[in-house]
Amino acid sequence: RLVDIGIEPYLVTSSLLAVLAQRLVRRTCKVCGGTGTAPGQVAHRCDTCAGTGFKGRLAVYEIMTMNDELRRLTATRADAVSLMEAAVASGFKSMREDAAEKVRAGLTTAEEVFRVLH
Repeated sequence: RLVDIGIEPYLVTSSLLAVLAQRLVRRTCKVCGGTGTAPGQVAHRCDTCAGTGFKGRLAVYEIMTMNDELRRLTATRADAVSLMEAAVASGFKSMREDAAEKVRAGLTTAEEVFRVLH
C-alpha cells in the first residue's frame, strides 16, 4: 500500500520493520460464561455484563515482520499475493487464525469474530 500511494520502494524496504493490523472483539463474560444469566439462577440477568454475555474487549491481530525476502519482493514491486506467500512461509499468522485460537480458548465467540471480521 505504501508503494501504491507513491512512496519509493527503497524507502519502504529500508525503514519498515513490521506491519500490524488489529480489530477489537467483545470478550466473553467470565462470570456468566457468555449466557447473560446470573450463575445458578435461570431468570436473572448477569449483573457483571448487564445480560449481554460480554464484558470488555480483546484484540485480534496479525503482524508481518519484514525479512530479507519481503524486502526483496517490495523492492521489485511484487504483487500482494507474492508478498502474502512469502510472509506465510516465514511464519506469518493471519488475524483469522488468531481469532480462531481465541474462540477455541473461550475468550470470545465465533459469532463475534464473524461480526467484526466480515
